[in-house]
Amino acid sequence: MTAEHQIFVWNAWGLFGLVPLAVCVAMAVFVYTTRPDRVQNRRLAMLLVTEGLITFGGPAGAAFAASDASGRVFYTVHMLGLFFVVPLILRFLATIDTPLVRPLRTRTGATLPWVLAGLVLLLFMIRPTLFIQGLREPSWGGRMLDAGPLVPLAYGLPGLALIYSLIVALSSYRRSAPGTPARTRAGWYALAFGTNDGITIAFSNIVPLIYTATHGTDMRAIEFMFVWSFSIAEVLFVLLMAYGILRTQLFDIDLRLAAGLRRGTIAAIVLFVFFVSAELAERFVSEEFGYVIGALAAGVLLLVHKPVERFAEGFSRTVLPGVEASPEYVAFRKLQVYVEAVEAAYEDGQISKEDRAILRRLQATLGVAARDAERLEDDARKSVAQSVV
Repeated sequence: MTAEHQIFVWNAWGLFGLVPLAVCVAMAVFVYTTRPDRVQNRRLAMLLVTEGLITFGGPAGAAFAASDASGRVFYTVHMLGLFFVVPLILRFLATIDTPLVRPLRTRTGATLPWVLAGLVLLLFMIRPTLFIQGLREPSWGGRMLDAGPLVPLAYGLPGLALIYSLIVALSSYRRSAPGTPARTRAGWYALAFGTNDGITIAFSNIVPLIYTATHGTDMRAIEFMFVWSFSIAEVLFVLLMAYGILRTQLFDIDLRLAAGLRRGTIAAIVLFVFFVSAELAERFVSEEFGYVIGALAAGVLLLVHKPVERFAEGFSRTVLPGVEASPEYVAFRKLQVYVEAVEAAYEDGQISKEDRAILRRLQATLGVAARDAERLEDDARKSVAQSVV
């Protein structure tokens, strides 16, 4: 295929769109398959996939575009994601326990956002130039959007939804009793929404405002930050949201994270030594033997791996204090997961037959004693009664 007829082209900067998409889809599958019976898990999974499509269809993913036609495909996906992410955010928020989301649980509150999203989609199909006026090739390759007059609205509504999400999460956190799974979830949700809001506002409003005040209205010099900044915000948001919901559903999630963190730290150190040694060897020894010397340095490091392992172990304990594969810790986490399941089952004030069957299976899987299960259900029942009062 000739260069003139290429549809896509390899561009390393496109990884800032591809990697977040992969992370979003992987976390969505993980969240859904962990508890497919829970509405909150299903709605969060849909939201995560949509967030991934928004990032992949934006300036980062469009770095792979080799023509205006393929660039338009990327930005069409980007716009569609922006249109429908708002109702998906609101549907997820409706599962959080706080009076601030009561309007979202009504028939009007559940339907109106989808109707508005459909009307915006219809407008996009009739007058696409209101959103995508044109495309151009930026300095890093691919295609960059020349925004239409309604693009600020397309970005502004999801931004407002995320700010509302942060307020909802903080409200839920304040209302939840200390030490409960509900407060743990709400705290992680608040951290996720707050991180996303902070990075997004900084790079979409504050930085451009400072730049235009000092350099004029031509934004092309700083457009490149849109490639990586929102992608980083997206990955952090997805990981924090997924961890927040899975933290109270998987008793060994912290053990998995600790093991992965240790392995990742060791791998990062080995790769760092390899690339630094190879670069120094190319500059001061020989270009031909740079990678060979780098591989030898990494190999020597692996042979004397004990100091590296001790450093990785210490780093893991610093990031995840108190997480250890002891029988006491595992038993404690299993009880926490069962408490979360009981509280979720009592959200409407009573346990249905379906919830009862799920709790029995979970009790057997986790090995929770019948006496402990009865006590935890009694505590959850009292907690729900107090919150209603």
